[in-house]
Amino acid sequence: MPTYFLPIDMRWVGDTLKDMTGLITFEEIKQRYESGEDPFALTLEKWIRIKEFLNKQTNYSGVVQLFEAATMKVPFCLDYAPNCSLCPLERICQGPSTYQQILKLLYYFLATGMPLEKEPLIKLVDKLIEEIKEAQMEWKKRLD
Repeated sequence: MPTYFLPIDMRWVGDTLKDMTGLITFEEIKQRYESGEDPFALTLEKWIRIKEFLNKQTNYSGVVQLFEAATMKVPFCLDYAPNCSLCPLERICQGPSTYQQILKLLYYFLATGMPLEKEPLIKLVDKLIEEIKEAQMEWKKRLD
């Protein structure tokens, strides 16, 4: 795999250079997870791409796309869906959480048609990304 500088919106997937612009699809997540990619890395990529999309989009159709992307399952759902209490991200997506706050804000903007206020949403997405990283570290400690 080459080690030279890549633009921020490009990354290596196996031996293929992959464009990371736009939102990730569930089909892409599923295919890459089934090919052996780390579920934490895919989950983080989902939210990083949501944040990048959020930085560019402010119109109603963009909010619809953000809501669809935010509610899309992550790789862990493929393994833990019937038993969410065993999932390493259970505390992040169940009950009162940063994730739920993000969904409520997006739903509010969709329901009211109000202009999207990016700053509070970006702060919540950043917080969620940090929570996912913390869950990843905790999970690795449990496995050691």
